[in-house]
Amino acid sequence: MSEVNGINKDIEWIRDSLERIERRLDELDAGCRERHCGIDRELAALRVRAGVYGALAGAAPAVAAVVMLFLKGI
Repeated sequence: MSEVNGINKDIEWIRDSLERIERRLDELDAGCRERHCGIDRELAALRVRAGVYGALAGAAPAVAAVVMLFLKGI
C-alpha cells in the first residue's frame, strides 16, 4: 500500500511541476508577444522616417534647380 502512496505522490509532484512549467511558458509567450509588438511599432516608425528622408532626398535636386532658375532670373 505504501508503494501506491509513493506513486500517488510522484504523480502529484509531476502534475505540479507541469503546471509550473505551463505557467512559466505562458508568461514567456506573453512577454514575447509584447516585445514583438514593440519591434513592429519601431519598424513602422523607421519605415516612415526612411520614406520621408527618401522623399526629401528625391526632392532636393528639383528644389535646387528651381532655386537656381530664380537666382538666374534676378
